[in-house]
Amino acid sequence: MVKRNAARNSILAITKADGSIITSAPEIAQEFVNFYTSLLGTRIRHYRAVTPAEVKTAVFQISDNKAPGPDGYTSCFFKKAWNIVGDLVCRAVMDFFRSGRMLRQLNHTIIALVPKSEHSPSVADYRPISCCNVIYKVITKIIADRLSPALMQLVDSSQAAFVGGRNITDNIFLAQEMVRQYSRKRISPRCTINVDLRKAFDSVSWTFLSRVYTVALNGSLHGFPGKKGLRQGDPMSPALFLLYLPSIRILMECPRVQDVSGLAVNNAKSNIFTAGIQNDTLDEALAMTEFARGHMPVRYLGIPLAAQRLSVTDYSPLVDQIAGWSGVLLAPSLPSPMAVIEKIHRLCRAFLWNSKRAPVAWEDICHPKEEGGLGVRHIQSWNVALLARVLWNIHCKADTLWAKWVNEVYLRGASLWDWQPKKDDSPLLRRLAEIRDRIITNFVSTEAAIRHMTEWTDRKGLVTSIAYEYFRPKLPKQPWKALFGRHSYRPNTHSFYGLEYGRGATRDRLAFLHEDPTCSLCINSKESAKHLFFECPFSSYVWSHIRQWFGITRRMSTLLSAVKWLKKGKTGSSCRTKRGLALACTVYSLWRHRNEIIFEGKAPNPDLVISIKITVYRLILTLFPHGL
Repeated sequence: MVKRNAARNSILAITKADGSIITSAPEIAQEFVNFYTSLLGTRIRHYRAVTPAEVKTAVFQISDNKAPGPDGYTSCFFKKAWNIVGDLVCRAVMDFFRSGRMLRQLNHTIIALVPKSEHSPSVADYRPISCCNVIYKVITKIIADRLSPALMQLVDSSQAAFVGGRNITDNIFLAQEMVRQYSRKRISPRCTINVDLRKAFDSVSWTFLSRVYTVALNGSLHGFPGKKGLRQGDPMSPALFLLYLPSIRILMECPRVQDVSGLAVNNAKSNIFTAGIQNDTLDEALAMTEFARGHMPVRYLGIPLAAQRLSVTDYSPLVDQIAGWSGVLLAPSLPSPMAVIEKIHRLCRAFLWNSKRAPVAWEDICHPKEEGGLGVRHIQSWNVALLARVLWNIHCKADTLWAKWVNEVYLRGASLWDWQPKKDDSPLLRRLAEIRDRIITNFVSTEAAIRHMTEWTDRKGLVTSIAYEYFRPKLPKQPWKALFGRHSYRPNTHSFYGLEYGRGATRDRLAFLHEDPTCSLCINSKESAKHLFFECPFSSYVWSHIRQWFGITRRMSTLLSAVKWLKKGKTGSSCRTKRGLALACTVYSLWRHRNEIIFEGKAPNPDLVISIKITVYRLILTLFPHGL
C-alpha cells in the first residue's frame, strides 16, 4: 500500500513547452521552479515592501525645477534638507503603502492652465497641468516604476509611447510606410484614419478605469478621490492611460463609448486619408464618420508624413519649432536633407553668437571639449548613430511592429546584411542600407561589422552614445577642457573660447578697417592677442599679482601654455579649479578693461587685480555654496 501511494504521488516525467519529455528528478524540479517563477515572480516583485532607499531614489529623481504643489515645496527643498526631513518623508510614504490611506492635504492639486498656442481665445485652448505635492509624486512615482516592467506584457505592441524598451519613432517610421505610396494613381484601395480624442487625459472615467484595472492586473492598484480625468504632471498618469487605451480601441464600435469611458472623438481634428478609392465610397465614409478628408503632408507626433519624398518646405514646421526652442526630440532620428540640417545649424549659430558673424566654424564647435570644441552634438553624426540603432533593431528582429514590418515586407527571410534596396523602396530603407554598407566597409567584413556593433550594445539594445563616438569626426585632444568643465563661468569661458582659436577682435585682426593698431593698455606696441594678454606691461603687472596669489612661479606666454600648465599642476582638484577660474577671469577682465578704455574713455586701472580676486571669490561661493 505504501509503495503504491508513493508511486501515485511521484512525478516521473514532464513534457516541456517545446514538446520534449524529461524524466530526471533534478530536471523535473528545475522545470517546476522555472514555471512558477515566471507565473508568480512578477506579482511578488510588484507587491514587495517599499524601502527607505526606494523612497530616497524617487525623491532625487524628481527634477528640481518642477513646479511645487499647494504646500509650496519643490523636490529641491527635500534634497537639500534630506538629512533633516528624510526619515519623516520615508515614514509618510511607507505608511501609505502599508495602510492604503493618504492625508487629504497631500492629495490636493493646483491646476495650472498652459496655453496650447500663442493666441488662445477660448477655454478649450488651454491645457490643464496638475502641480502635485512632492510626497504625492513620490508615491505615484514608486507605483509607476514598479508598474513599468509589466507594461511590456500588458500594453499592445502598437503602443510605443511611455513604455520602456520601446521607441516612439518606430511608430513614425511605420506610419510613413503606410502612406508612402498614397500619391500613386494606380494603387489598391486603402485608407488611413487619424482619430483625435477630445481632452483624452482629462476625460477618462475613473469608474471605467477601475474596471480596466481589475481585468488587466487582477485587482485595482489603489483609489483616489475624483470622478474623471488623469492628472497631467502625475508620474503615474501615462501608465494608467496606457492601460486605458486597449479597452477604448475595442469599444470604438460601441455607440455608447463616450457614456461608458468618458472619451469622445474630436471630429474637427480627425481626418481620413485615402488612395485608390472611388469618390462615392469616399463620400460614404466621410458621411458615416463625420470626419474631414485629410491631405498630405500631415503632422504625426510633430513629424511631417507625406506620400512622397519630403521637400525642404515640408520640414518648415519642424525648423520653426527648433527656432522657438520648443524641444523637438524626435527630429534627429529621421533621415533629413542636408538643406534642413544646414538650416538648423544656422539657427544654432545665431543663438550661440547672438546672430553676429561666427568667429569659430560650427564644425569646430561640434567637437568634445577635450578636442577644443564646446561639446555640441554633430547633427549629421548623431542622425547616423540613431539610424544605426534602427538598423540594429531590424538585425535583431526586435519585437516591434516596425522591425516586423521590415522583415516581412522588405527582407522576406533574407539577411539584412545581404539585402539590396530597390529604386522605389522608401528613402529610410535606402538610407539604412547606406549606413550598413558604410559600417561593413569600415570594418572590412560583415562578420566584423556585426561583432563591433555588438560591442555597442547593452541589455536594452544599441547604445546611441557609443555609436555616436564612432561616427563623429575626431581631432587630437587639447587641454582646454580644464577651463570648459562644469564649474566654468559662461561669460569668461565664452570669451576665452573665441581667443583660443585666434578669433578675438584684437586690432591686428581689424587692420582692414584702418583702425589704430596700438595697444590701448600700454600705448607702445601693436595690439595682438599674445601681446594684449601676456606681453603688455599692464597685463604682466596683473598676471604677476595673480600668479603670486596662487603661488605660480612659471611665466605664461600664451593661452595654450597657461592651460597646459593648469592641467599638469600637481595640486589637488580644488586648487586646480580655483586656478582655472582665476585664469579665465583674468583673461576676461583684461579683455573687458581694454574695451572700457577704447569705448568708454577710461584709463588703465591697476586696481583691476583686486576686482579679479573679488570676482573669483564670488564665483567660488556661487559655484560651490557648500565649499570645494
